[in-house]
Amino acid sequence: MGARCRDVSAAAMMLCKYGGITQRDAARTLGVQCGSAISVQVRKLKEKAAGDSEMSAAIARLDRNLAANNVNAYGKV
Repeated sequence: MGARCRDVSAAAMMLCKYGGITQRDAARTLGVQCGSAISVQVRKLKEKAAGDSEMSAAIARLDRNLAANNVNAYGKV
């Protein structure tokens, strides 16, 4: 998984989780061809992170920061 693919995958995962949008909408936002590509990329990201402690920590940190800032589909709450 290349750096761009990894970054897009992480962005898509967080957009869907905290942005309240579908994978199809995340694909459009990120310039990916289709929502199913997002699904595949997110799955691959999770698989890779399971074996890469540095990547796993980076994703966890991003997740914690978004959660701590109460970010959701409407911005900060």
